[in-house]
Amino acid sequence: MLLPLEVKDAIQVQAVSSRPTPYCDSRIEEMAADELIISWPTHAGERIPMRELQAIRISFSHSQEVFEFDATVLDVIDDPVPLLSVRPAGTLRKIQRREDVRVRMHAHLELMARVVGLARYKDIRNRSYNIKCDTVTLSAGGFSIHHSSAIAVGTLFEVKLALPGENKLTMSAQAVRCELAGEPDAQPPTFEVGFSFTRLPQAARARIVRFVFGLQREERLDD
Repeated sequence: MLLPLEVKDAIQVQAVSSRPTPYCDSRIEEMAADELIISWPTHAGERIPMRELQAIRISFSHSQEVFEFDATVLDVIDDPVPLLSVRPAGTLRKIQRREDVRVRMHAHLELMARVVGLARYKDIRNRSYNIKCDTVTLSAGGFSIHHSSAIAVGTLFEVKLALPGENKLTMSAQAVRCELAGEPDAQPPTFEVGFSFTRLPQAARARIVRFVFGLQREERLDD
């Protein structure tokens, strides 16, 4: 199987069994024609159990798309560093463009309007108010929130996003839609506001992609 992978590329590994494990972080350490040496997969900083002949599934991103393939553990290596020797099997499958994967989840946000004339977010001394809330949906392309006030489409915000177990990520986003959510006569009203990232550092994008796909796979395991 021809794989678009290189040494040091990040991958995610899942042990396939009657009770599949969550997808765990790993990376390519060495490559041969029909064998890969990968770092021992970890979840929340802990090594997951692995054994010879263990069936696993490996996923990775390449050219803005996500792929997966099946493999078998050939050997477990503990010394001098924990590694796995694995053999790819089956076919390489394309899952989905990573920017298109959107999950419903709650992650804490702080948004500060960058438009001076946005009156609802200014006090009499012209200081910006922060909007503090949780996401409703999240993807590598943007997010949505519920808010008690309408936000004008096109408004730019500086954003701080706190993913569970991660340090805050800093980026910029623009409101691209604002729709009334819930009952039309509800008081106070609730608006669902969609945002698109306008500035997202590559490292922050990679962390969001990893988090979103991990959450999506956990949801699949629960189905």
